[in-house]
Amino acid sequence: MTRMKLLGMLMVGLALVACGDDGEEGTSGPGGTSSTSGTGGTDGTGGNGGETGGDLDDKQLGDLTDAESQAVCDELAASAGDITKEDACELFGLITAATPGSGLDCETAKEECMNEPDEPSEEGMCTAEDFAGCTATVAEYKACTNAQIEAIKALTCESNLESVEPPPECEAISEKCPDLAGGGDTGGEEP
Repeated sequence: MTRMKLLGMLMVGLALVACGDDGEEGTSGPGGTSSTSGTGGTDGTGGNGGETGGDLDDKQLGDLTDAESQAVCDELAASAGDITKEDACELFGLITAATPGSGLDCETAKEECMNEPDEPSEEGMCTAEDFAGCTATVAEYKACTNAQIEAIKALTCESNLESVEPPPECEAISEKCPDLAGGGDTGGEEP
């Protein structure tokens, strides 16, 4: 898997997690990605009549209702709250430095990102449509997303994106949900 496909997978996973943010008390990292979550899913209600994301672990993502999708995203948004602004800005810096023509090194891009004011998080919804056709289970998706969160937290400007591999926990998502994992690229390596 190429570097851009891995970054795409990270960003798609985090974008869906950010959809679980209810807009309360959240702050945004680069590009409006929520770096802290509101209150969704941690009180046992999950926003769907008492069924939490954990109760859905054996269900396939493509079979989730809108309420169940939101419960899963709310649960993962709480986990994504561990990503600090510095973590998000280091990822932004690495991506910027790796982008041809950006003209910025990681540290400069990270510093610019850190100096940006926090934007209020946008209220979003996760729907069943977000997971349409995905045969991975909720447990597999949560394992992948949590591994991605840990991978992002471990990155620094000294990290080499060329050597970053997708977490093994994401293999099922890549195989069973190619659209979710990185834009539906099912053949060959990207240049």
